[in-house]
Amino acid sequence: MEIEKFNAIAAKPEEIYQLGNIISSEESYFYVIQLYNGNYALLNLETNSVVNSSYVEKSEFKTSKELAKAYYTPCDHVIKAKLMIEENFKEVK
Repeated sequence: MEIEKFNAIAAKPEEIYQLGNIISSEESYFYVIQLYNGNYALLNLETNSVVNSSYVEKSEFKTSKELAKAYYTPCDHVIKAKLMIEENFKEVK
């Protein structure tokens, strides 16, 4: 998987943490806001895993606002990106 970053958009935390947005963080990771088991969650696009940090008290977020309150840092930006997924299939005989 490769993410081609077009530009970052600064916004308020509640605008950044909306379903489907791709976020660039201070650690240079990319996350997408998604629903996971009926709750809002961050999916790390590098590891393909839901973020579950030990420094966040609550792990289930019913709203994107709750998620933003728990995870937002001033370095977070929504990015416009193009996601390219390559699949290598081998022909089975």
